[in-house]
Amino acid sequence: IVIVMIVLAIGILGYIAYSLGAFGKLLPAATTPTPEPTPEAAATAEPTPTPTAEPTATPEPTPPPIYDDGTEGHMSSGILIYNNKGFEMFYGSDSMATAYAETLNDCASQLSGTKVYSMVIPNHSEFGVPERVRNYYEEASQRENTMAVNNTLSASITAVDIYDALNLHNNEDIYFDTDTHWAPLGAFYAYEKFCEAAGVTPTTLDSFTKTSSDFTGYLAYVTSEDVLNNNPDTLDLYDPKYNYTCEISYDGQYFEETDSLNSHDESLGYAMYLHGDMGCVRITNHDLSTGRKLLVVKDSYGNAMGPFLGASFDEVHVVDFRYFEGNLPTYCTEHGITDVLFAVNEMAVNTEQHQNSIRAMFN
Repeated sequence: IVIVMIVLAIGILGYIAYSLGAFGKLLPAATTPTPEPTPEAAATAEPTPTPTAEPTATPEPTPPPIYDDGTEGHMSSGILIYNNKGFEMFYGSDSMATAYAETLNDCASQLSGTKVYSMVIPNHSEFGVPERVRNYYEEASQRENTMAVNNTLSASITAVDIYDALNLHNNEDIYFDTDTHWAPLGAFYAYEKFCEAAGVTPTTLDSFTKTSSDFTGYLAYVTSEDVLNNNPDTLDLYDPKYNYTCEISYDGQYFEETDSLNSHDESLGYAMYLHGDMGCVRITNHDLSTGRKLLVVKDSYGNAMGPFLGASFDEVHVVDFRYFEGNLPTYCTEHGITDVLFAVNEMAVNTEQHQNSIRAMFN
């Protein structure tokens, strides 16, 4: 009995020890062998490339809205008075635009060895009168008229489209409010576009000496509207700081040197620019030696652009097709002209008399 009781006691103690895990602490735990690394796993993993973000496209600049006072304004002596400003309305046609382009095509064919450009200069109504009001007066689209010209030009002529460049600045003083012409600021923006097309370096406005005076223009005179006469424009004159000589000629043969590129007689108004509508004005820039000589065929709009162009070419010859008495191809050959720019206002583009005057210089 004693032996049986001892055996039972040993069994009970063994069971208790097993339940408490005593044997596990006494016996070594079985180990799982670590697998040898495979060559693929041992190789250094290539870093995951970080996707490159696509560049965000720069949005096209949007022209400022043209001020609309909700009225249609009123006509005075054929001039629209709107928003206290005077506007010459445009009533050209695609047929006249096409005829003008064909005129330039014929002229360019006689200018071998030169680069030829065409710049159609819109007038103020396109950028100062809301489309609603322009439609009310059934004004023709200068945008479409310009495109009719550009689409008809031959491959030998580069179209310099300044419409969008001017429209982006329609809330600035790019035109006069009492006169038919653009202001020099508008001419400067057009000049920048031309430099881009011609592959020359434009200058900056601060490279000129600026003086200002009050100016009441032709539209105030012809309408006698108090709102125009009592609100004169500011006429800004830009005189070059570059070293230049300015000469004037009527026939393209005999030149007379002037004291300055612009006149400083305030009574002349817009005619202060380049001394007015001369047959030919020659600007020689003594600071440049690019080998480029530009001739500009222009109406009065070209006067305000002359000083700027003179900063980017060795010589600039500004020829008014209404008054020049010489033969233009011969003149270009004699003076070594490399570039010819036809810079003509949209109203003149659509006038048969002006087209004939341009042709006359090539006869």
